Amino acid sequence: MDQSIQWLFNLIEKELVISHYVADNFLISYIGKILESAGDCNESETDIIVSELRRVAKSARGGARIFILSAAFNLRNDPDIFIDLLDSVWEDRELLGANTVNYLFKQLKYLAFSNPSVNNQFIFAKEAYISQWIISKYAEVFTDILSPIPYSERDHDVVIVLTEQQLGPKHSPSIISADRCSILINRLHKTVVLINSAEALSLNGLIPFVNANKANYRNELLDTNSLEWNGTVIPYYQCDNNMPNIDSLKELLLTIRDLRPIYIVAIGGGGVLTGLADMIIPSVCNGLAASDLSISGCSYQLYPGKTDDKYKFELQALGLNDNSIIYTRYGFSLSPQEEHHTRSEIGISDDSFVLVIIGNRLNSEITSEFWNMISIVIDRCPKIEIMIIGNYSVSESSIPQDIIRHLHVLGHVEDVLSYIELSNLFINPKRLGGGTTAVCAMSKGIPIVTTEFGDIATNAGESFWVNEYEDYPNVIDRYRTDTEFYSSQSKKALERASELLNAEDDFVYAIKEFEKRIQKE
Repeated sequence: MDQSIQWLFNLIEKELVISHYVADNFLISYIGKILESAGDCNESETDIIVSELRRVAKSARGGARIFILSAAFNLRNDPDIFIDLLDSVWEDRELLGANTVNYLFKQLKYLAFSNPSVNNQFIFAKEAYISQWIISKYAEVFTDILSPIPYSERDHDVVIVLTEQQLGPKHSPSIISADRCSILINRLHKTVVLINSAEALSLNGLIPFVNANKANYRNELLDTNSLEWNGTVIPYYQCDNNMPNIDSLKELLLTIRDLRPIYIVAIGGGGVLTGLADMIIPSVCNGLAASDLSISGCSYQLYPGKTDDKYKFELQALGLNDNSIIYTRYGFSLSPQEEHHTRSEIGISDDSFVLVIIGNRLNSEITSEFWNMISIVIDRCPKIEIMIIGNYSVSESSIPQDIIRHLHVLGHVEDVLSYIELSNLFINPKRLGGGTTAVCAMSKGIPIVTTEFGDIATNAGESFWVNEYEDYPNVIDRYRTDTEFYSSQSKKALERASELLNAEDDFVYAIKEFEKRIQKE
C-alpha cells in the first residue's frame, strides 16, 4: 500500500481515539483522500485498502464506524461489508436514535435494491428487524392515538392510499399509485385520499455516508389538492420534504383517525407513517418488487411471486403468516406513447439487430460478467447494436473497448415506448427492479432475455427465462437467426403484456379478499 495512504490510515486511528462515535470533519477529509487515491489503484491494491477500512472500522462506533464502512462498500460491493453495515446500525441503534437509524435504513435498503450481490434473504431479515424497531420507537411517542378503530366504526366508503413518493406520469411507482386510486374510485366506488408521505430516501436524521442517495421531490405539488389519472380526479395531500417528523406524523395520524377509512392501501415499501397507521387501521401493501415481499409495516400484502423457501423465510422475518398474503397478479398501466423516432436519429442502421437495456441504476446493476457475455454476442455477429435507455455512465464502467463502438447511450427519455420499438430484443441484467420496463417491451412485441431472478423475470414469465449469463449468447443467436422462433416469442410477449395491462380485475378481487379478511379481525 502506498505510504501516503498508510499515513492517512494512521491519522484515522489517531482521530478515532479522540472522536470515537462521530464522523467529524477530520475523519471525512481523511476518508475522502483515501477514496480519491483508490481511484488510481489496481484491484489488489484496492482490496488492501478495503481490508484496512474494515479493520479500522472495528475501533469505531456509531456514525464513525458506519461512515468508514460505507467507504469500504463504495469500493467493493461486498455482501460481508454490507452485513457489517447492517450489524453496526443494529448494535448502535439506541446511540444513533430512531431518526438516524431510519435514514440509514433507507440508504441501505436502496443499496440492496440496486446491488443484486447484496440482495438475499438473510440481509432482508436484518433490514426487516431494523424497520420494525424504527416503527416501534416512533410508536412510543404516539401511544395515546394508536389504538385500533374497530371495523364497525369505520367509514366503509373511505380509503386512504399511502405512498412515499409521487412524481408524475413518467415515473412507474407514481403510475401505480394513481392507477390503484383510480380503480378504487371507479370500480369499488370508494372516496379515496392519496397521501404522499415523502419518506422515500428520507434525509431526516442524516449523518455522513459515502455516496448517499437522495430521492426526487416535486415542490410544486405541495400546493396541489388533486391529481388526475386517465380522467379520474384523485384528492391528494403531499407532506413537506422533512419526513418523518413528529409534528407531521401526529397531524397525519389524527387525520386518519378523523377519516376512519375502512382500510389503507400502501404503495411500495412503506415507511414510518404506514407502520404507525397500520396500528389504527389495517393496511395492505401493494409492493413495487414483484419477486419479493415488502418491508412495509403493513399487516397484509398483495403478492404475485413464488411461495418457495425464500418466501417462507421472509414471511417469518416480517412477523406475518399465510393469512397475511393475498396472492394476485400485479397489473400495470403505461403512459401513452406520444412520440415516434427512427434508428437513424441515434446512429443505428436498419439492418442491425438491436438489444435494448433499460434502467436508472445500471452502473451498479451491470457487471463485468454481463459485458463479457455481450462481447461474445458481438463476436458472433458484428451487426449487433446495444441501446441503453436510462442513467448510465460509460466513464464509470469497465466496458471492453470492442463493445463501446456498438453502444448507444440515450440517457433519460420522456417517451420510453417510442425508443423501445426501435429494438429487437430486451436484455435484462441480473437485478431486482425494472419490472415496468419489461411490460413496455412486451407491449411492443419485443421478447425478453432474463434470468429467473427479479421483477422483470416475474413479469415476463417463464417463457423468457434462461439459467445464467452464459446462456444468453445462444438464445440471442436463436432470436436473431430463427424467424419462426422470434415470431412465436413476440406473440407470447404481446399476450403476456395484455394480461398485465388488463389485470384490473385481479386488483379488485384482491382488495375484496382483503376486506373479507379484516372483517373477521
